[in-house]
Amino acid sequence: MTNEWIQKELDEQLTREEIVKLPSLKFEENKPIVLIIDCENKFETWKSKDGKNTIKKIIPVIDNGEQKIWWLNPQNPTYKELLTILATGKNEIKIMQTGNRENTKYVLL
Repeated sequence: MTNEWIQKELDEQLTREEIVKLPSLKFEENKPIVLIIDCENKFETWKSKDGKNTIKKIIPVIDNGEQKIWWLNPQNPTYKELLTILATGKNEIKIMQTGNRENTKYVLL
């Protein structure tokens, strides 16, 4: 079939829709939490369509037994640090948010 890529794209779209239906991960400032990162599949990428060219990685996590999504900018140094940890085979991390809005920083503990 010459349109196999269309079906594949549709299948992937359904997967993205299911992922995005999960609640977003919420941090409390200066309160460490333990997350289990689902890194079985490549993280999806979300791009804004408002002209700001914002990009976020959609990272599926388990927070306190509940599946959630962590929206993380791949330009954030935490993203590379997270990938480095995941590359070792470890998928459980302890993390804390400091600051908020444009001053948000994540500390992997």
